[in-house]
Amino acid sequence: MKEEFNYASYSSRLGAMLIDVLVFQFLMLLIKYWGGVGKWYYIIYPVTNIFWIYFITIYLVKRTGASLGKLILGLVIVKTNGQPVGWKNAILRESIALIKVALQLIIILSVFNQIDNSYYLSLKPNNTRDYLHSFSPYFSYLYWVGIILTTVNAVLIFTNSRKKLLHDFIARTIVITREKT
Repeated sequence: MKEEFNYASYSSRLGAMLIDVLVFQFLMLLIKYWGGVGKWYYIIYPVTNIFWIYFITIYLVKRTGASLGKLILGLVIVKTNGQPVGWKNAILRESIALIKVALQLIIILSVFNQIDNSYYLSLKPNNTRDYLHSFSPYFSYLYWVGIILTTVNAVLIFTNSRKKLLHDFIARTIVITREKT
């Protein structure tokens, strides 16, 4: 007998992701403006992101079956057979993000000494990214990897009945609505 699940909708998954992103970005905003870290922000950002992915996202998914946003919206991540996710599933779900952030950190570290901090601090906020990207074409490559992954996920969620994204296929997971008790 095949078990039926109430798969999370596109809009609820998007809402959960937005909550996760907003909480993380609020944390980064506090770090950026509280510390006035200048060019160091571009090292602190990926390091904090790795911490967020490992200790918040992976731990929460393993412990509760959901990220913060999914918890708030009543969604749960389970294995495709409906069983709770294990460490392997939780880590695999975040593997793409971990690789992307690790590459971002490597690129930043490779150009960090070339960045003139006083010039960087004199720039308007919308010009700082362009300044940093002028040191390495790899920043643009990572940007396009993000665009491609987003496009793949948009196609996937609308073309499979289980509404799985790329990381769900990698980790063999599904996102369903939490049963009310």
